[in-house]
Amino acid sequence: MQEAYVKSRTVRGLRKHTGNKGNTRWRLDWSNEYPTSLGDEAVSASGRERPMSEALWLNHEVMFRHRKWQSTRFRGMQYSERLEQVMSSWPGVSTCPHRFGGREFRFNAAEIGHIHTGGAVDLPFPRAVRDTLLAEGLALEHRWVPNSGWVTFQVRGEEDFKHATWLMRLSYLRYVLKTASNPRGSLDEYGDELQLSPQLKSLLELFVPRSTGG
Repeated sequence: MQEAYVKSRTVRGLRKHTGNKGNTRWRLDWSNEYPTSLGDEAVSASGRERPMSEALWLNHEVMFRHRKWQSTRFRGMQYSERLEQVMSSWPGVSTCPHRFGGREFRFNAAEIGHIHTGGAVDLPFPRAVRDTLLAEGLALEHRWVPNSGWVTFQVRGEEDFKHATWLMRLSYLRYVLKTASNPRGSLDEYGDELQLSPQLKSLLELFVPRSTGG
């Protein structure tokens, strides 16, 4: 099945190149990523496209996937820059390069979360908060440390970016509660802003200092 599928592919985005010694090679045509026409060498006498060999098709497929990856990475970098602009406006937040690429966001010395150049957002939470986020479908297990408090979320579009900002705001809130002059008032204010579920709001109350009056 796979062999037949590969052999049915046709030459697209390739051009014929003849070297000094008369040897012929097919090379990718960088002038147009999605060409609308084919060269004479790619068309048979009957006018039909000649089948591409498996090696040529695989080469073309690899280059296509590489370009797609570059495009995704570029979009991820744009979201990283936007997220940095948003979070830099939050009191007490600083940014720095993340050791595995991307940008890291901190409240004093504590990490709020980070975003990689590909658009993956990772955030550390207490295990109970992490479990609630997973149960409510608001985040995913971290790909490398699934049995920890870390969660991850992939930004692919505008709605994803808004949700990533929401997750960062949630992580930011627990540090705000520890330092705010009126932490219970801050919890109510942020709870309304983020539209927190009763379970999440109950868990965040644990970060309100015990010396604070009701």
